[in-house]
Amino acid sequence: MLDKEQLKGLYVLTDATLTPTESMLEQVERVLKSGVKVIQYRDKYASDEEAEKQCIRLQALCDVYEAIFIIDDRLEIAYRINADGLHVGEDDVSYEEARARLGEDKIIGVSCYGDLERAKKYANLGADYVAFGAFFPSPHQTSR
Repeated sequence: MLDKEQLKGLYVLTDATLTPTESMLEQVERVLKSGVKVIQYRDKYASDEEAEKQCIRLQALCDVYEAIFIIDDRLEIAYRINADGLHVGEDDVSYEEARARLGEDKIIGVSCYGDLERAKKYANLGADYVAFGAFFPSPHQTSR
């Protein structure tokens, strides 16, 4: 059973632009061994087929270490592989669509950038967490 209390603490995001798949899997396993309990897969460039393959492998690692596995933006992959949750941003599928598709038992997180009102809105709608950032330059978030 999914324990949403595990959302507290360190939350690791993958970055395919910095780490190729095999190295990423090794690094994710290393952080899981160290006690990290949440992994988010984020790759804006991989094809859906490649992303799904990577997600299946990452989810298997998370299962071994009893960690939560969240996918950024790719609702249908999250649904197909029964991921623990989905993270959505302003330009992704809506929070409401994600919640309707995945159900109440899955984790849905929302990017709020620097917008406290956005965070309050989604917290009130039932988002399991809200996130602020980006903390590094991002070609996907140039206006924020």
